[in-house]
Amino acid sequence: MADCFWTDLNNTSCEPTPAPPAPATGDLYVTGSNADGALGIPASPDLDVFTAVTGETVISDISSGGGFHLLLKSGVVRGVGVSYDDQLNDGSFDTVNDYLDVYNGASQISAGATVSGILTTANNLIYYGGQSNKFDPPGGIEENGSWSSIHAGRDIVFAISNGGDLYVRGGGDKAGSGGVFHNSLTQVNTGFTKVSSSSGSIGHTLAITSGGDLYATGDNTYGQLGLGDNTNRNVFTLVGGGYSDFVAGGNHSLALKPNGDLFVCGRNNNGQLGLNNLVDQNSFVLAETGVVSLAKSLDGNVSFVLKSNGDLYATGLNTSGQLGLGDTTQRQVFTLVGTGFIAVSNADTSTIALK
Repeated sequence: MADCFWTDLNNTSCEPTPAPPAPATGDLYVTGSNADGALGIPASPDLDVFTAVTGETVISDISSGGGFHLLLKSGVVRGVGVSYDDQLNDGSFDTVNDYLDVYNGASQISAGATVSGILTTANNLIYYGGQSNKFDPPGGIEENGSWSSIHAGRDIVFAISNGGDLYVRGGGDKAGSGGVFHNSLTQVNTGFTKVSSSSGSIGHTLAITSGGDLYATGDNTYGQLGLGDNTNRNVFTLVGGGYSDFVAGGNHSLALKPNGDLFVCGRNNNGQLGLNNLVDQNSFVLAETGVVSLAKSLDGNVSFVLKSNGDLYATGLNTSGQLGLGDTTQRQVFTLVGTGFIAVSNADTSTIALK
């Protein structure tokens, strides 16, 4: 029988299964430093409020890394900012101050410290950059069409296969493979559905299973693994269960429960944990309630969350106006930025968002 769904209780009427809903799209807004062209508004000064970027509309996804941003628009990946490692695939090895096309035919994007990761519509992987990351050869393509997601971090690329196996290219403790460096994609674990690896100075990685079990590996200098100590790990170690989402920040971590409770841990020198203090935490502690979703990427000492009605909240370092609060004053608690947002992503001193 053709793929269908039943339209009555007696299973006597069958209609074609409806297509999944299209992802929400929005217009691009930016704030923070424009020192490396990261705002995508040539000749603009630094901004301290979210400002629309002319022409960048109907965007379905955003991601940010080490001084650069990616956006996904009708399958086209566009990028701006730092491209010293050719992570924007433009051949300049310089900065780019106006959005340019990086790749056409993408379904997912991920920006790391010096790498752009792309999942194509054919489920192939492409990554650009890594020229200074000891990748051999720098960048690469895996053309086997068996991948479900990709995530780029600092000197590292993770990919999850359709079968739920976790692969990595790169190394260090954050790879979760005993500190081994991998020059090609190598399976290091299985059973994970999502991974997030930070762009911090050494880097840490979080991963989750379909049952909500959260695991962590990598640098733990500030307690960012949430394991109750400050000891580094080089294999994925269970943090706890019952989580629905998470993001690895510069040297801190955010984890979300299904009921909207937000838990945080790690470095808090700029108030990025939103706890109204500057004390580091080596275990996950409750910071906020009523959270709907987290930032796509957190490259710096900041945190962003979304609540109902698209209310965007921010806390942490704000020297360049990257929180979008109309000033450059640091915050130690989650502070309302505005409403009507659908996504946000930070690249240290600059932040992009969709409305």
